Amino acid sequence: LSIQGLSCVGCVWLIEKVFSRRPGALRLRVDVVRGELKLEWEAGVFSIVDFARELQAFGYLLGPPRTGEEQEKQSTGLERRMGLCGAFAMNAMAFSLPAYFGMPADFMFAKWFDLVTVASATLALLIGGTYFAERSWRSLRMGALPIDTPIALGIFAAYLGSVIGWVAGVQALKYFDFVAIFTFLMLAGRWAQQTAVERNRRKLMRDTSIPESVAVRGDDGSFKSRPVGLLKVGDAFQIRPAQAIPVASKLVSLRASVSLEWINGESEAQQRDENQLLPAGALNIGTAELDAIALETWEQSTLRRLLEARKPGEHRDLWLEGLLRSYLVVVIIAGLAGAVWWWWQGAGIAQARQVPSLLHISEPTSP
Repeated sequence: LSIQGLSCVGCVWLIEKVFSRRPGALRLRVDVVRGELKLEWEAGVFSIVDFARELQAFGYLLGPPRTGEEQEKQSTGLERRMGLCGAFAMNAMAFSLPAYFGMPADFMFAKWFDLVTVASATLALLIGGTYFAERSWRSLRMGALPIDTPIALGIFAAYLGSVIGWVAGVQALKYFDFVAIFTFLMLAGRWAQQTAVERNRRKLMRDTSIPESVAVRGDDGSFKSRPVGLLKVGDAFQIRPAQAIPVASKLVSLRASVSLEWINGESEAQQRDENQLLPAGALNIGTAELDAIALETWEQSTLRRLLEARKPGEHRDLWLEGLLRSYLVVVIIAGLAGAVWWWWQGAGIAQARQVPSLLHISEPTSP
């Protein structure tokens, strides 16, 4: 099945956990590059429809396997959420300007300005903040700690503090413009991330760029077609125009023009000279064939590891999973501990709600 909505490695963990908890689930294989699920289940026990509905509740959509070179990207709703939150953020900023310009709090339209700012932040919270809150809540219920959790906590904590400050008349607590802008920026970042994943996936899976075989020079000097899986270290081979380099290689041709866009995101052409390294996955964007010498086998190639999905029962990178979870836990605990510490120091609710900084140390004040 095709799956839409993958944004990070945490998505894979969550999908695996949802699958493993369903009766009749046997094996699941998540291919992030292709955006596909390959699963096996016990007939009559496992319900694929219920599994798809449960994943949809987390924001992942399942569908028939994709075919063809170009696939139309399904809308995740992020574009609409992002556009609306951007408009609300502009309103919140515009009607917060009097406070930043030092205008008195009791000027003629002060209350109306506050109402517009509060309404804009509230709408941004309901449209954008709930996106992260829903994904975070469902993930936590499954025992997974996603990056959406600290984002949701930050948005809702800032909003709640701003509401308290607005009702109590504490100006230092009012950050409605921040709530709207931060929500918009988080949505924009998530949209940019998913757009890049989709773009790179399409580039990687083009049949015209990833070769199944290459022309390898034989002992007699002639070139013969050989599957990339049979490439050996030291083999001299050719890369055609618009073809990806399957393995890390040393350039034999005098000059080469390659694209490393899917590797580092830079679309500008890169020039390589004789004897320089050509990384696996670099695309020959020149008009002539390139001669190169393989420095690794296809089994060792980074491109192969990206293209091949993780196989059932493969050893998981548990230390990385633990590191990411520990990082999120530390971030949340540090924020809460900082707030409690400032509160204990008598700094007041406004300062306690702010993110603690090591550069801002409370000093004794003179009488």
